[in-house]
Amino acid sequence: MKHPCASLASLALIAFASPILAGPPANALRQSTACDWEAQFRQGTVDCEPVGTTRSTVLTADGRHPRMKARLQGMIWKGKTFPGDGTFTNRWVGGIAAGTATLHVETSWLDGRDSFVLSYPPDAPVFHNVRDELRQIAPNRWLGRSYDIQSGKLKNWFVLQGR
Repeated sequence: MKHPCASLASLALIAFASPILAGPPANALRQSTACDWEAQFRQGTVDCEPVGTTRSTVLTADGRHPRMKARLQGMIWKGKTFPGDGTFTNRWVGGIAAGTATLHVETSWLDGRDSFVLSYPPDAPVFHNVRDELRQIAPNRWLGRSYDIQSGKLKNWFVLQGR
């Protein structure tokens, strides 16, 4: 017969470990640094691609006042919807869905390992010059990097959280 304390200890361990196994929440990531994000991205995987509706958190954006700019972008961009057919559509404030593009696995510009690459068509009105890379960092959570395609410059870091 199992000792009752052993069961309680197991439950306590599971409860304590669950947030650790789930990875840091988006708000905790927002407080991290680019070095932390890069380390997590490097450890991320392409085991599970996003499917369904995701919420977005922009962590930082290029240019002056990167965190303030990220918060402003986050007020407008609300996430992406992945129907599971190799495409996605951006979700915007007010329930607007616009900016459909493709999702595939390709080599990351950061480290040469596989990542999910979100490719926008060359005639896209806003994102024609953007390349997004994603890796899964926890169940139902992906960390992303956006690049300017022409310069190769990193534009921002973001998180997608599945619902």
